[in-house]
Amino acid sequence: MLNAYAQDSGGNDLIKDTVTDLSIVVAAGVTGALLGLSTLPFVEEPQDHLNNILIGGSIGIILGVGFVAYTQAMKGRSTFQTVYEPSVKFDTLERYSWHRVNHLQAAKYLSPGDRDISALNYLFTF
Repeated sequence: MLNAYAQDSGGNDLIKDTVTDLSIVVAAGVTGALLGLSTLPFVEEPQDHLNNILIGGSIGIILGVGFVAYTQAMKGRSTFQTVYEPSVKFDTLERYSWHRVNHLQAAKYLSPGDRDISALNYLFTF
């Protein structure tokens, strides 16, 4: 029987990261809106260009979401890099022997008629 256990990393980290990410997006939106607002003194009729504030805020939010998504993706990347560290020398001979061992282990679980595992194997059933 196989037992599986969940790891409790604490909910505080998730809440802290969520608040940080949300504050980054809001700050980027407010900064964009302020930049849009700063363009109004340079036009003849400022009331005709109030949409610059909305456009700046929208661009700020989009950039903030992009930054948060990028940082979250990079945070996960470091996890995967620490889990799988290939050997420095993984040349053709080493790769071939690795595949050969896995091929032989997989052949143990196949039925007697299926012992030949080819690189390309299709089975169509209609």
